[in-house]
Amino acid sequence: MKVSKQQKEKTRRKLIEAAVELMVEEGHQKATMKKIAKAAGVGPATIYKYFPSKEKLIVGFYVQKARDAIEDLDDIGDFSEYNLKEKLQILLESYLEHLLADREFVLNSLDIILHSSSLAYQDTTPIKKEFKAIISKFLDDAESSGEIDEIPFKEVIPEMLCHYMVGVLIYWSKDESEEFADTTQMIDLSLELSHLVLTSGLISKTFDAASFFFKSYFFRSMGDHGSIIKKLIKAKTAFITG
Repeated sequence: MKVSKQQKEKTRRKLIEAAVELMVEEGHQKATMKKIAKAAGVGPATIYKYFPSKEKLIVGFYVQKARDAIEDLDDIGDFSEYNLKEKLQILLESYLEHLLADREFVLNSLDIILHSSSLAYQDTTPIKKEFKAIISKFLDDAESSGEIDEIPFKEVIPEMLCHYMVGVLIYWSKDESEEFADTTQMIDLSLELSHLVLTSGLISKTFDAASFFFKSYFFRSMGDHGSIIKKLIKAKTAFITG
């Protein structure tokens, strides 16, 4: 019997949910694929049709949360009227909101992703693929509306913003402020600075600096909450005052 797309999606979600629960309860090593399959109510061979390994299951969790966050945008009636910064901010905050319910799993799995030799960098490509498509649409819409000028190297900007989102996720995972106030402030400041650069028409002149900021300097600074916020404030002030 042919399995429908809806049934496949339901099974995929059940496997991810079972994996999250077992990995939190028993740890990454003890939560075997066989146990996960049993907890999800599928055969031990079926799980491998969806995820060939636990590492792929972990990536699948983040992909699913990305899809859920993107789907949320359809429920915002006037979303198309928002500017680029607002769209990116809503997307990011929706993603973190979906991750919040499984924060303990996120903390553990991030450590696995960042330090596991078996989970190669390219294996996280499916996560970036989800976000790059919607970010590219945001940029196209901003160009079409005249909000920003035509961007050189536009195909690279979504990649940079995906690096940024990983940095935000790491920052959020370490945030102990009340209701993640520090993360909210950091997102607002960093996106405002990015929006200023994009709307200034100077992106071609500042591309190398922007790339360095997102892919190196910004990413490494995520572990120091107070430091990155101060640096963002300083950078924003310097950009505005010229």
